[in-house]
Amino acid sequence: MANVLNIMSKAKLTKTLPTDRIGFAKQQEVILGYSAAYEKAGNSAVSNEDVAPLVKMKPSTVALMNAFLLDVGFISRSETGKFVPTGDLLSFSKAMQFDASKAWMKLSSALAKTWFAQEILARAKMKELEESDAIMCLAECSGAGVAHTAQLKTLLDYLVLVKLIVRNGSKIKLGGAESASSEAGKGKNDKPPQVPPLQFGSTSMSPSMREIMMAKVPSYDPNWPDDMKAKWFVWFDQLMKPPEEETS
Repeated sequence: MANVLNIMSKAKLTKTLPTDRIGFAKQQEVILGYSAAYEKAGNSAVSNEDVAPLVKMKPSTVALMNAFLLDVGFISRSETGKFVPTGDLLSFSKAMQFDASKAWMKLSSALAKTWFAQEILARAKMKELEESDAIMCLAECSGAGVAHTAQLKTLLDYLVLVKLIVRNGSKIKLGGAESASSEAGKGKNDKPPQVPPLQFGSTSMSPSMREIMMAKVPSYDPNWPDDMKAKWFVWFDQLMKPPEEETS
């Protein structure tokens, strides 16, 4: 029995899973790093070597993310073999300059199209799911075994991050992004979206993330409207504040 279970745990995957060799918080930095590197290169395709110094990782480690990022549609491969962030990723990157807590929802549309989101959302629309059942569902769809449990959990982490689902203890239910997506295009609200409050200098940012965001600060434009000028000064003041030291 033990040998059979061991063989099953090493079954060949039929779907692309995120790497388990990079922590989830660091994966988020790599995602933003691709956009930052692209803009730094003058909107030209970038390589792992371009992203690596921005996130303080080796190029070979950054490369572990590529298959998953390509699969979910965050980046695409250029004719030169380098990578270009998709429109969704660039929109997310711009939103990060204003409100980091809401910016990840810019990627909800892309993730909603993925195989793992469709499997989970279809079930969550009917009833709340036990997280263990959600993981089992993803395992069956991807050919994953017990050895891939951490990677399957990371798939759920991404859906939580973009608010397609919400965790409530051991339960999973639909999140706000999925509800908003269902209402999109109905024309119920013709008011233009309001600019969210600037949270660029949040002390919860890691030093690497702060450096990436610092590189994206736009130059002050005296022709901006007064309200935008005021927001820029608040924004810049937040960035200049040193991050709080993390306690272990």
